[in-house]
Amino acid sequence: MVLDLFGIEKEGGEREVSIDILKDWWTYERLPAGWKPTKRIRLTETVSGTNLIKKLMGCIKNEQHQPPSQ
Repeated sequence: MVLDLFGIEKEGGEREVSIDILKDWWTYERLPAGWKPTKRIRLTETVSGTNLIKKLMGCIKNEQHQPPSQ
């Protein structure tokens, strides 16, 4: 979601976000100065992305509670 909101497309189609943008957003809880939306993100996309993250976090948590395989 962060890449969709703040990402800049680089060679090869990969997106990246600058540290300054992340610092403004996470540390100071504000949108970066001069930022303009370039993509519309719908509520349904946000909800499905959130559910996917929740599911993946559950998988990681379950893996940590299992004894290491020998």
